[in-house]
Amino acid sequence: MTNPTPAQWWDYEIRGCDEQLRYLTMAAYAYAALSVLGVCWFLLVFGIGFISFSQIPPSDNVPRFPMFLFGGMAAVAVLMSLTFTVLNFVFARFLQTRKNHTACLVLSGVSCMSVPFGTAVGVWGLIVLNRPGAKVLFQKEIGSTDTPPFLASPYPQPSTPPNDATRKMPEGSEASQ
Repeated sequence: MTNPTPAQWWDYEIRGCDEQLRYLTMAAYAYAALSVLGVCWFLLVFGIGFISFSQIPPSDNVPRFPMFLFGGMAAVAVLMSLTFTVLNFVFARFLQTRKNHTACLVLSGVSCMSVPFGTAVGVWGLIVLNRPGAKVLFQKEIGSTDTPPFLASPYPQPSTPPNDATRKMPEGSEASQ
């Protein structure tokens, strides 16, 4: 078995990154759907707590502070959960459209804060998004070439190849006489 050429290796890298990004997109959408269930859970718990506390008749013996404290904590939890859910959908959409690589890295890091599924999706996202092939796949939408960085020529390439008829020979050379 022969070693692959750099161009063959690069093609393999691009195909592998494309496949990994598609799987990561599916996982991000699945995690976002689970996040929606988490928001619904918080709303259910908040609603039950609100209904049960509202049934207590007001009196001087029952302090209202715990009701407001737990209601405020539940409202903050719902808002945070809703924010993370929206960010997860944005992350999945950016992955699907292959746009905004930097935002995908940031949102992948934000997903790591949610244990355990968000951590799995976030770490996997950081690993896949930092591969050189993934960076090229995100740049492909902008209009750059598929040429890998190590195969690109450091010298500017002419737009058209030179033609013998249009080539000017220096003065005093044998061909110009």
